[in-house]
Amino acid sequence: VVRISPDGKWLACGTEGAGIQLWNLTQSPASPSILMTPEGRVRALAFLPGANKLVSSGIDSTIVLWDLASEKPEKVYNSGSVIQTLDISQTEGLIAAGTQNGEILLFDKNNWENPAVLFSEKGNSVHSIAINHSGTLVATGDRLGNVKIWDLESREIITNLRGHTARVNDLCFSPQDEFLASASMDGKIQVWNSSDWNIQSIVVDDTENFTFSVAFDIQGDFLIAGSMGEKSLMIRPTHTDEFVSQFCSKLERNFTEEEWNIYVGEDINYEQTCSNLTSDADQLK
Repeated sequence: VVRISPDGKWLACGTEGAGIQLWNLTQSPASPSILMTPEGRVRALAFLPGANKLVSSGIDSTIVLWDLASEKPEKVYNSGSVIQTLDISQTEGLIAAGTQNGEILLFDKNNWENPAVLFSEKGNSVHSIAINHSGTLVATGDRLGNVKIWDLESREIITNLRGHTARVNDLCFSPQDEFLASASMDGKIQVWNSSDWNIQSIVVDDTENFTFSVAFDIQGDFLIAGSMGEKSLMIRPTHTDEFVSQFCSKLERNFTEEEWNIYVGEDINYEQTCSNLTSDADQLK
């Protein structure tokens, strides 16, 4: 797991045996500091907003709060179950965590001792969690393929998005919270429209193998996904303007008016979708 702090100062990399590798990005490249966790096996990382603080969890079922200036750890909570995923609201400082035994926990950054249990379903482990940028919603992904959307104010479920057939490994909201993307062991990426969860999701199913991670670029124009397939890193546009620029470079001509009427519809005025191409009947000869 890799995380960059909101201010861009720190890069943290959680490993499977070597603890947390920590770089200060404001300094010249150098060997990272090593923050050692029990057995060095890290499951989740998240930065607290507005402070040099890092939250981590590992296989020992504890949440650890790190002071990055001193690199000293403080164990703040033991759940009794491996905490597999963490996310922190950048507006409210609320921490959401998902556990191996199927609990979704909500912490206040000033009170780690008594988390609220948002939901619990034993045997259905929670593998991914994401809080939207406005701090109003949290999305959770579990072993059975559910993507659940929760209202953080009322603490009630809004919907259960059933599009995946296997474990949901990662979730990510776009920068403006327009979309939610999910990555699953079923090899699919689903992109959901957050303005109306009933709208059919966009499905990317050519990743060839398990998909483990998904992210949006900083403008939200592109979706990046990591998988085990031959195309292990895929980048796709999220908006039609970007799609058009890619499609037009691969086409030789526009629709003719007759084709437009057949495939688009006579009730929609004809237009050339690629301005650099022609659609004259002579082009077809």
